[in-house]
Amino acid sequence: MSNINIENSKKVVEDIVSNLNSDGFYCLENVLSHELQKEFADEISKLIKLKGKRYFSVVNVMADDDLAFKAISNNDKLTS
Repeated sequence: MSNINIENSKKVVEDIVSNLNSDGFYCLENVLSHELQKEFADEISKLIKLKGKRYFSVVNVMADDDLAFKAISNNDKLTS
């Protein structure tokens, strides 16, 4: 079973574009498995421990092979 499950269809793309144009964002619901969500939460907790409880940013998290977020860039249905 994949950690990322997204329907890739013309209708979904049209809905995303429409919402981006009208609201400025789109929420993909039920796309990430609970396991992957846990990995992301653990990763964020590690970053907070490393950086401290302050504002910080991580640039291009999907390009870092050491971060769990790489799973997003490895999924053709989500990135195409």
